[in-house]
Amino acid sequence: MHTLALAVALSLGVVVAQAGANFDVVSVKPHAPDRFDIVAKAEHEATTEELFVMLRPVLRERFKLALKNATRDLQVYALTVRAEGKSGRQRKPSDVDCTGLPGNGSRGCAFSVRAGSIHGRGMPMRRLAAVLSQFAGRIVVDRTGVDAPQDFDLTWTPEFLRARQLPPGQTEFVLNGVSVDPNGPSLFTALQEQLNLKLESTKAPVDVLVIDQAERPTAD
Repeated sequence: MHTLALAVALSLGVVVAQAGANFDVVSVKPHAPDRFDIVAKAEHEATTEELFVMLRPVLRERFKLALKNATRDLQVYALTVRAEGKSGRQRKPSDVDCTGLPGNGSRGCAFSVRAGSIHGRGMPMRRLAAVLSQFAGRIVVDRTGVDAPQDFDLTWTPEFLRARQLPPGQTEFVLNGVSVDPNGPSLFTALQEQLNLKLESTKAPVDVLVIDQAERPTAD
């Protein structure tokens, strides 16, 4: 279930974690941050990015969207290499190139994302940067200079779990069926220790969307 802004963010490639900052809502009628279930079926196998592109005409038609582009200077994170010439104990150059392919296991490609875990095989660094934006709280831009596809496994303890107390008798949290160490590293530390990467705070021009108008869709 999504808000309209989040659905538009997904379909147009705007970073989900920054949806609020990446949208200027000028006119939405009737006004309400309603949530919607969006059910659709693709005609063929597609990457996540391709599925979001397919969502665009659905949103434009059903919500009568009027959008325009703008640019804002925003605080972002630059994903950079911590120590030149090294990959990291859980990152290495891949023997497959899965750029633009779904990470569903076909052709040796893999890409899975969960809170506290990102696994990739044959994936470009810009794809890792894009998904990190969902957890870092800001847009993440790829400035690693690493062009070759990579294999990587990144695990960390999400901040919302680090502050919680374990139930009596438990030694770890279980999140979406996956065990999470409550004393594990933060995202920033895990990037440095596991992938030899780091996030540096900086400011950069970011493409944003202005929602001029949107209407509540009628039910099916």
